[in-house]
Amino acid sequence: MRWEHVSESLHAQLSELRGRLAAVYGRLAASSTKTKLLLLLPLLFLVAVPFVFDAWVVAQAESRAKRAGVELSIDDVGVGWGRVELSGVTVRILDVPSLRAELHRIEIEPSVTLGVKTVTVRGARVSIAGSPSDVRAQLRRWRGRSSGTSARASGMAYSVNGVDFAWRHAGQELRAWGARYERDAGAEQIRADLLRLWSRGARADLRGLRVRLVRTPGGRALEGAGIEQASADIDLDALMKAFSSADADRQPPTVTAGHATGSGAQRAAFLPVRAASEVRKFRSVFTSFARDIERATLLDTRIDAPSLRLKLRRGGETLNIGPAVLRAARGADHVRVSLIPTSQVDRPLTLALLVPLAQGEVKLELEGGPVSLASLGIQEGDFGLHQVQRAELHGKGALALSADGQMLRFAGDGRVRQLSLQHRALAAQALSGIELGVRGKGELALDGSRIRLEPSELQFGELRITGGGELERGENHTRAVLQADVPLIACQDLLESIPHGFAPMLAGMRVSGTFTFDGQVDVDTRQLDAMQLDWQIANDCRITAASEEIAPARFSEPWEREVMAGDGRLMRIDSGPGTPNWVPYRGISPHMETAVLISEDGRFFRHSGFDPEAIRNSIRENIRSKRFVRGASTISMQLAKNLYLRREKTLARKFQEAILTQLLEQELSKEQMMELYLNVIEFAPGIYGVGPAAQYYFNTSPAQLSLGQALYMASILPNPRQRHFGADGQVTPGWMGYLRKLMYIGFKIKRVTEEELADGLLEQVTFGVPYSPRVVHEDTSMPVDEAQFDPVTPQLTPAD
Repeated sequence: MRWEHVSESLHAQLSELRGRLAAVYGRLAASSTKTKLLLLLPLLFLVAVPFVFDAWVVAQAESRAKRAGVELSIDDVGVGWGRVELSGVTVRILDVPSLRAELHRIEIEPSVTLGVKTVTVRGARVSIAGSPSDVRAQLRRWRGRSSGTSARASGMAYSVNGVDFAWRHAGQELRAWGARYERDAGAEQIRADLLRLWSRGARADLRGLRVRLVRTPGGRALEGAGIEQASADIDLDALMKAFSSADADRQPPTVTAGHATGSGAQRAAFLPVRAASEVRKFRSVFTSFARDIERATLLDTRIDAPSLRLKLRRGGETLNIGPAVLRAARGADHVRVSLIPTSQVDRPLTLALLVPLAQGEVKLELEGGPVSLASLGIQEGDFGLHQVQRAELHGKGALALSADGQMLRFAGDGRVRQLSLQHRALAAQALSGIELGVRGKGELALDGSRIRLEPSELQFGELRITGGGELERGENHTRAVLQADVPLIACQDLLESIPHGFAPMLAGMRVSGTFTFDGQVDVDTRQLDAMQLDWQIANDCRITAASEEIAPARFSEPWEREVMAGDGRLMRIDSGPGTPNWVPYRGISPHMETAVLISEDGRFFRHSGFDPEAIRNSIRENIRSKRFVRGASTISMQLAKNLYLRREKTLARKFQEAILTQLLEQELSKEQMMELYLNVIEFAPGIYGVGPAAQYYFNTSPAQLSLGQALYMASILPNPRQRHFGADGQVTPGWMGYLRKLMYIGFKIKRVTEEELADGLLEQVTFGVPYSPRVVHEDTSMPVDEAQFDPVTPQLTPAD
């Protein structure tokens, strides 16, 4: 007999008995008290049955739950046709304190033997707090203790509808809305309207999730899964900050002034500690992932997401990708995860991740194109990209993480055409027509100890740059062996290879001749004096035409230029021969020329705009100091910057500075350049040119400047907004000692006579005083060892 028949019969009999007893009850008034009590007992029994039955159901549920290690709290019990309903059920698993569940309504269908045939949950709220590893451990402990109960209940069919789920841990959260679960004898189905994950600056949404699991001799296995729509929004800055914080908690080593200490010393060379740590950790993640996939999936299992969108953020910029098809499939010996744009093109640009199920390399492969950036889902303005419909990209490349997780190998060949880009580090305005190609191969040790680049090539238009080399890092040293070449190229082709907008000052310029470059470097921080830094430049380029705006001839007449005032505002001033503040070359004290040669560019009269020896010395000193302490800018380069260019720090400005420097050197004599330089350079906030500067500092004319005064004015050129005068107006003792060192340099290079040196050493340079007081000092001998500095390009350290 089925349970519903029993229940129906029971309810009918109870109803009939209640009716009869009600009729009998009317005749009880005339009966004796004893008779009344005997007749009331059946009625009281029948009225109490529902309450007793409810209590029995609760007791049975709590008893069975207790045997399974679960505490139940039930607000209400109802009996329906062929089922029992429990409402307001709170579940607490004793061995899993991280989990809490509130079930709105549970419908239980009994079996013929009064067991449980089906369980249906309608509406639930489930929350978990704790790390995944802790929760897994708690669940394993609970399953181990309740395995017998679980086995007896394995024949039941379950279904759960309308579940809201939340899992929170350490700033990470997983939420699910509208989740549904069904289980029958052969399979399990999991669905969710929306699954959302927040983690370390990233958010992912999965809509229309469906998962099907089947039973196998070893347990459950994934048969397939699908996602109607998927999206991810990743803040790369927040992600790296989170990795940095997590890694800092785990790793004690630090890097100070280029030296690493502790167990992480070697890996500090090329990858940040956190990056090397995270990439290495990925290999163990892949290994664990492969084991889980092999154990928990069937051969040919597929996961499909037909509409995936990604949004990457960094530094206030955004990059959109998609929609694309995300597809994962298990093969016999590997898992392949592919990302394929949904745009209709002949050869879509496909990204594929291959994870071996056994030991082996993890590979990331990219291949396809040409495709437009727009077909990848990139939008106008993303990461400074413009005209994305026109820009084309194609390529083929691969990254391979070794089986032991120690080496990352890379190889690739790709090209982008008609790229338009705006980035403040490149140029002040948008660039267009970028033609860029790259081909390379190499490997990187993830502990940071070595990186090797095989002969590779970078191409901009007609310009090709080839090179390769190796860097290695030990606990206390770094060694680099690098080589780079620019094969012979026509100078006009070189000029035309730059993108539109990169060098607006050079518009219309024509160049003749050819150019080639070959350079090598071999440096070991343990033997910096033996550093080899050599290059050969065959620069036969000659500028044959330039716009009137940049023609050096225009500086022989008055012109107007824009400069920064003392308060930081831009202002326009008159410059050039014939203007009030202009001082001709012959009207400037020779000491001023000597001072700028000593302080700024000792080989000015010998180089053609660029000083190779100063470049070598600069590289050597910066490597030795493990930070930027010395530049190699010549007077010619500074002049080009002041005459033509704004103050923005961009790659475009440096490139234009180099070409304009060559133009000045080609068209002007050294004396003309020196005259221009001394009349346009900034000597103090809002003070431009040697004439106003001599008047401002020493109340004198440029022709009357003494050796000490001239050296002071030249010594502050790197930072003309800083003063070195004491309260009495005298130059501070520390800075005065620095000026005397420069005087000795001038004497050594024969720009200062013995008499001028003797007089200069007695000077006490004073603000506003035309003729410096002379003071006898206790020690006027050479203040430093001659071997400590280059007599042509000295690098001394001034101090107040």
